Amino acid sequence: MNRFFVEEKAINNGIISIEGSDAHHIAQVLRFKVGQIICVVCAGLVFETETIFITKNRVEAKIISQKPGINEPDLDVYLLQGIAKGDKMDLIIQKSVELGVHAIVPVAFERSVVQLAGEKATKKQARWQQISAEAAKQCGRDKIPQVYPVCNLQEALQIPPRDAFLLMPWEEEKNTGLRAVLPQISPKSLGIIIGPEGGIDEREAVLARAKGAKTVSLGPRILRTETAGLVVIAIVMYQWADFGGPVA
Repeated sequence: MNRFFVEEKAINNGIISIEGSDAHHIAQVLRFKVGQIICVVCAGLVFETETIFITKNRVEAKIISQKPGINEPDLDVYLLQGIAKGDKMDLIIQKSVELGVHAIVPVAFERSVVQLAGEKATKKQARWQQISAEAAKQCGRDKIPQVYPVCNLQEALQIPPRDAFLLMPWEEEKNTGLRAVLPQISPKSLGIIIGPEGGIDEREAVLARAKGAKTVSLGPRILRTETAGLVVIAIVMYQWADFGGPVA
C-alpha cells in the first residue's frame, strides 16, 4: 500500500488533508479515485484512510483506523557523513534511510573534496531531505529521517544525544577492530562518523576522541566513503536492532 507522510496540523476531525506533490502523485500519477484506501503516517502513527476528495492540489481522506508504527528500529543511529562528491551523497542518504538510520548529518571535513556553504548548502540540504522522504515512503518507514544542515565536525558531534556511543571507522586505526568493540557496548543511540574521500585528518580524529568517539578498523581493505557508512549501519542494525528479520 502506498504510504504518505503528513504533519499533525493536517489532521482535523477525523479527516487528513494531503497537499503539494503528494496530492499530485495520488491524483495524477496513481490516478486514485474517491473511495480508495491509502496509508498515511503522522508522528509515529499509521492511519488507514479512505479518500473522500481528490484534486491534483489537495486530497482529503477519512480515517478508518489507526495504530502505532512498528517499522522503526529501537536503536537511534546518527550518521555523521563526510560530504561526498557527485551523486554519492544521494546514494548514501537513500540507502541509509532504507537501513533504518535515525538522522543524517552532512559534515564538511578538512579534507572534503566538496565544500558547501551558504545558499548552495541550503539547496543541497533541501534536496537530501526530499531524498530521505522518498526513501522513507518506499521502504515503509514510520518517520522521515532528518537531514541536518551542513556543518563542521565539531558542530556535528553536538547533534547525537549526550549518552550516544560514537564510532569512527578510521584507516589509521591499527589496533582495535569494529568486531572487538560491538560486544562490549549496548547503546541506546549511536553516532557513526564517516570521513570524506580525502580521509579524516589527525586533528579531527583527536577532536572526535576527545568527545568520546571510539576509532575502529573495518578490516584490511579501505572502503569508499559511500560504502563504509552503509556497512557499519547494516552491522549495528543486525547486532542490536531489527535488520535481518524476527528472531525465531
